[in-house]
Amino acid sequence: MNLNQEVQNGLDAQKIIENPLVQNAFNSIRAGIIEKWRSCPIRDKEGQHELKLMDKLLTDLEGYFKTTIQSGKMAEFQLENEKKVAKLHKAGIMR
Repeated sequence: MNLNQEVQNGLDAQKIIENPLVQNAFNSIRAGIIEKWRSCPIRDKEGQHELKLMDKLLTDLEGYFKTTIQSGKMAEFQLENEKKVAKLHKAGIMR
């Protein structure tokens, strides 16, 4: 993947994660997991484990978007630096 694609992926991920519908979905799902965990009998170790896995999966999904956003920002920074260096080379300031 080139830097321009990485920048675009970051922008796309940011649009998705900041979308109110997506935010509501994450919050609703997490609240549902927590509510089910609270009402889960202590003896139901398997049910508790499954709820923990669900929460981890949701957290991992959010993390994927956040990592993609950060990668896009870093790629944008790198592209800007490459443009500045190219401009300096063209001006004869750097060799």
